Amino acid sequence: MASGSAQQAVLPGVPPLLDTTMAQSLDSPQFLTPDEVVEFLRISMRTLERWREKRRGPPLVRLSRNMVRYSWPALVGWLGARTEGQR
Repeated sequence: MASGSAQQAVLPGVPPLLDTTMAQSLDSPQFLTPDEVVEFLRISMRTLERWREKRRGPPLVRLSRNMVRYSWPALVGWLGARTEGQR
C-alpha cells in the first residue's frame, strides 16, 4: 500500500473510518460504538436512542448501564433483514 495516497474504500458504502477496521476481519466479532453506528447508518444519535428505547434498532451488547456496543455482524444482519426490493 502506498503511503500518503488517498485510501480507497474497501467496503462500498462504508465510511473510510469504519471500512478499514471492519474489512480487516469481517469474520471475527467487531464492536462499534453508538457514534460509529450513527455515522455508518447516517442517522442522528437521537434516532438510534429512540430505536434502542423501543427495541426497534440493531441488536446491541450492554456493557454497563450507560455503555452499549453494536456487533458488526449483527448490524449487517439487522440491515439485511430490512432490505426490500431484492428479487
